[in-house]
Amino acid sequence: FNNVYNPLAANGNYHHLSPPPDWAPNDLSGEISADPLYVDPANGVFELGQGSPAIDAASEFDAPLTDFYDRPRFDDRSVDNTGGGFIPFVDIGALERGGLPRAVKHSPDGAVAEMVHAIRFTFRGAMDTASFDLGDVLSLTGPAGAIPATGFEWVNRYQLDVSFPLQASVGDYEMVIGPNILDAGGNAMDVDGDGALGEPTDDQYTATFTIVAPMLLSHSPDGFTGGPIEAVRFVFDRAMNPASFSVADDVAGFTGPDGEIAPTGWSWPDARTLEVTFAPQTTLGPYEMVLGPNLLDLGGNPIDQDGDQVYGEVPDDQYLGAFTVADILFVSGTVDADTTWRGVIVVEDNVTVQGGATLTVAPGTIVKFGILKALTVQAGGSLSALGTLAQPIHFTSVRDDTLGGDMGDDGDRTAP
Repeated sequence: FNNVYNPLAANGNYHHLSPPPDWAPNDLSGEISADPLYVDPANGVFELGQGSPAIDAASEFDAPLTDFYDRPRFDDRSVDNTGGGFIPFVDIGALERGGLPRAVKHSPDGAVAEMVHAIRFTFRGAMDTASFDLGDVLSLTGPAGAIPATGFEWVNRYQLDVSFPLQASVGDYEMVIGPNILDAGGNAMDVDGDGALGEPTDDQYTATFTIVAPMLLSHSPDGFTGGPIEAVRFVFDRAMNPASFSVADDVAGFTGPDGEIAPTGWSWPDARTLEVTFAPQTTLGPYEMVLGPNLLDLGGNPIDQDGDQVYGEVPDDQYLGAFTVADILFVSGTVDADTTWRGVIVVEDNVTVQGGATLTVAPGTIVKFGILKALTVQAGGSLSALGTLAQPIHFTSVRDDTLGGDMGDDGDRTAP
């Protein structure tokens, strides 16, 4: 559990240390050769006590930013820093000594793309769970005004959930708690860290978050794709209200190389995914489907695709799903006769041009290589790749979504 304590040792001794008072030298970095001064190890309380040599003594390299109870690592300004690394002030062990109890963070925080019914507060130290009741919630407000706090639950000694009616409206929310929530030692909150506990204003803690309007994240197919194509799938950032969609109202346009295309149906494979269907399309060239902006999420909020907090704008909040039906050829193995590549070429496995054969890459062709795959031209073979300014030839990776489409169908999760 704690890297300066070995719970598996027969005598319950500290990790790599001899029984007190004869502390043996440590043989690994990041350890100490002294009593860590746990609060009450006999009863399983391995918080670092006052004066522990483990405080601010750890090596920071690759250390997590929070401790076992998700409390932030921080610098105890009353203790000299003896650790190492770029930020040499974290404690040795799984638990960071937090000093004065104060709420250090909350969740949700910032922009939220979902409905919310509770706020979780995380305190630096173990708290007196009996010291809190709903009277410690000084205020809770949203875009429509005051909201009642309806319940609470201590997840553990460090984390408190305060609940309220489900909120879905777009806008800013704020909850103020404290300052008379006590730690396990009976100390009130010191949010401003000035040593004066329980100050009526300075030691109140304010939690804020903002529910933002929905937007679309992606569509498929995207970029270059082979035909025939008979559906476009759209993915939203949250669960949507399927009843808010109709083809007549929400597909603002769908065009291809041959002109206007009429959608024939739609379905919701899941609450975040909309699929619009149409007659199979095989004509090579670009296609565009315009969606929105009046689809609603489960809270009744319309799309804000440009993120300016002005919702349902045309065209700013409409989503453009574009793709191109193109020649796509998947290749591998040996080229033993004169061959021409054009369109989009995906090199699935190594390709070798044998002697006497010529591989011609036509202007405008995009050649995408699989990971660690290669094109080799043997003696006597030849490669002709003469692009033009108007139609350049591109040799790139299957991970490059900027050319030839998203071959991995994974958005931007893989980089070239």
